[in-house]
Amino acid sequence: MELDTTDTGGGWTPHDEGQFAAICVDVIEHPKMETQWGIKDKVQVMFITDAPFRDDNPQSVSAWFTASMHPKARLREFVEAWFGKKLPKDQTSFDTDVLVGCKATIQVIHNTPGDTTYANINTIMKAPRGCKLTVPEDYERHKDRAENRESLDEVPAGLAKDDDDGLPW
Repeated sequence: MELDTTDTGGGWTPHDEGQFAAICVDVIEHPKMETQWGIKDKVQVMFITDAPFRDDNPQSVSAWFTASMHPKARLREFVEAWFGKKLPKDQTSFDTDVLVGCKATIQVIHNTPGDTTYANINTIMKAPRGCKLTVPEDYERHKDRAENRESLDEVPAGLAKDDDDGLPW
């Protein structure tokens, strides 16, 4: 059966399927979200890609995770696959803001549960050398938008970026 993914049932069109160069433009915290397993803190990692523009805008795709860096957590596995390096076994905290501006190669697939088609990041890995994607100058991060501003002046202890090898851990 051939699927028409132009109408997802939600009034939007999902990101194209395929392999793309991508850059992380935002990491959005969603505290205390209701899930089928109860209330969970969630993290949304948002990318723009080199897929053809739509309506003069880059295509974007997000990956959602439970906010956990447990050794078996999907977020930890995603970050390790992205940078091709394991996090230290004893690391339980992680400053997700260091991901903003980091480049990757992603594979996007479509899933259609019911009548709605979703674009999902199936695979992530390091970006090839020379990847030229940048965060658009006019992009405003979710936390910086007027309707979402909170007091974010202080960085919690233990979440500072470690710059010794250029990786965020």
